Amino acid sequence: MRVVISESEGENLVIVNRENGEPFHARIVDFSLGGLKLLCTDSNGGKFLPCPDLARHETLYIEQCRIEPYCQLLSNLEVHVVWQVDNAVGCCFEVCDNCS
Repeated sequence: MRVVISESEGENLVIVNRENGEPFHARIVDFSLGGLKLLCTDSNGGKFLPCPDLARHETLYIEQCRIEPYCQLLSNLEVHVVWQVDNAVGCCFEVCDNCS
């Protein structure tokens, strides 16, 4: 199952917490059972910004998510960085090299 989440929906704005770094704002734009794609934004979600420098396999924690039923899944899962390009971050729910 893969869901592309509309950028016009305000509910896809989340706060992403990190173990060793400042939290940042992002939009969830793509969601599947294997992972998700984030676009980094300003605090209002109106402007896309470069993402902070994230380490491969770094664990992220998604907060203030209002996209149901996906947020219930996210609250119980660790999200791991797989790739990062400019303002986009690809994450997997488990550390692996084959999810994109």
